[in-house]
Amino acid sequence: MKDILSDDTPNKDLAKESLDKVEESKDMTVQSVQDLALVVKDSTELASTLNEIDNFEKQYDELVSLYDEVFTVSSKSNHK
Repeated sequence: MKDILSDDTPNKDLAKESLDKVEESKDMTVQSVQDLALVVKDSTELASTLNEIDNFEKQYDELVSLYDEVFTVSSKSNHK
């Protein structure tokens, strides 16, 4: 992923916009599943889905950290 988001990435804004869209979709999905969990409490499939969402959220957080690391370091390097 760092190869894709390198210092010379021409579309930093596009990368951020894409990341924002992923976050919005993630939040909507999480809310929908949480709403469903209130209705269906004893479901192994629901528990599995909630676990998958937790994993997805962790992966998303890693992606955000990587984005911040690449572009924050890149910005600091460009300002020197």
